Amino acid sequence: RYDTDQGKFDPRDHMTSKPLSFKNQAKSYLEFKKQKNLTTYRAIERYINRAAAFFGDTNVKFIKKKDLNLFLQSLENISEKTRANYCSQLRDFYYNFLYEEEEVLTLVDLPKMPKIEYELGFRKIIDIETREKIVERFKERTYERNPKLWLAIDILCAYNNLRPGDLPRLKEGDIDLDYGVLTFWRPTKSKRKKTPKVIRIRMLDYHLDEFKKMKKQFPATDHTVFFRHTKQSGKRADTPFSENYLYKQWKKACADLGIFDLDLYGGTRHSTTTAIAKELGKDRARKFSGHHTDKAFDR
Repeated sequence: RYDTDQGKFDPRDHMTSKPLSFKNQAKSYLEFKKQKNLTTYRAIERYINRAAAFFGDTNVKFIKKKDLNLFLQSLENISEKTRANYCSQLRDFYYNFLYEEEEVLTLVDLPKMPKIEYELGFRKIIDIETREKIVERFKERTYERNPKLWLAIDILCAYNNLRPGDLPRLKEGDIDLDYGVLTFWRPTKSKRKKTPKVIRIRMLDYHLDEFKKMKKQFPATDHTVFFRHTKQSGKRADTPFSENYLYKQWKKACADLGIFDLDLYGGTRHSTTTAIAKELGKDRARKFSGHHTDKAFDR
């Protein structure tokens, strides 16, 4: 009666099915996110399911900043950046879904969000001479079973405005052998834009020759992803390379040369950008790298 007089009575707070429990609302949130076909869905699912396991049947209205802090501090063996990612996902869950989308909560119900301080680490980079040795070793390891593996790595080294996540976007029809141009639609950083950016690259002569040879060796329709597995690769034929698969092959080639702390991104895009900056200056390097902000480039 008191809640009714105060305009706070909500029958859902007292239902045995607990529709406002964190666990139930988390399910609805994940269904909402899944419909958007986000490339980050797996990470979102991991973050929210872990929070759901912690809060369980607790009503989302009753979870406050102190409770969120307890959850975030309970996460062990993670970096502060990852902890901040969890916090950011909780903010999206509360503010953009429960408040804006579903209108489950009012402004009064929204918890204040914790602030997680963190400092980003730096990727290791490498000089171009050493990098070429890694690429050559990579080619020795993979060329016979699938030459496209080496080509993928060599392209990431040569055209530093590309990221590993861009490669699965290249389809057979996006390769213009007459003009020697590659077209990458909806690059990694622009996937949410209604009019996504397009990256077009004029190939080096030896890359053009390799593409001509491989299109003859592995014929396919225009809508087929170019960087894909073959029957000899140990993976299901015609499935696209994953960024993780390229990363693992890269690390193996590095290990053969006694290099154990160089990731794919740092060894390709970052190393090339730094080398260009040393030779041609930061302004030219920024132009070639395609960084969207000065902050990201300067770092």
